Amino acid sequence: MVYGSTGTVVLAPPPPTVERAGRLGRRDFVIDLDAMTAVCPAGRAAGRLRYSWVKEHGVKVPIFAWDRQSCAECSKRQACVDGQGGRALLLHPFERELRQARETWQKPQVRAHYRSRSQCEPLVHQVVRYGGRQARSVGLGRAQWQAHLIALRCNLSVFAEQALRLDAAAARATAQAA
Repeated sequence: MVYGSTGTVVLAPPPPTVERAGRLGRRDFVIDLDAMTAVCPAGRAAGRLRYSWVKEHGVKVPIFAWDRQSCAECSKRQACVDGQGGRALLLHPFERELRQARETWQKPQVRAHYRSRSQCEPLVHQVVRYGGRQARSVGLGRAQWQAHLIALRCNLSVFAEQALRLDAAAARATAQAA
């Protein structure tokens, strides 16, 4: 099992990164979340730090801003700034956790564990497909009986598919031997 920093089990893929091709993204900037400083890829420190309300998350988030003049002189301006102004870097409310998750994802044992998780997901999909989310009868006992029957049906289909593969492999082996 892979455990998070708080002792909780982490069973999630890496956080997505939204970056446009040929553009400088958040990963290209050196951000110190403890000191609340940011340095651009050209080596210039952010001139301002302000906070802005993000309606989507319902919190205030930090925004690092570089002024127009320092960005105008920069050699990486085309890849960094969209308009005439300077660059502004809006951080995610859970930036620290996202960075930690991306670092954790780089470890080979975490990737191996996540790959092993995908082996049971088709079975879970089948259970949901055949009615595992909603009971057709009233009562906990009947709902459990339904869940057990659905799981039995799904497990038997897995065993049947494996038996067919083994029979086909045995038939190929005898055909090659003859």
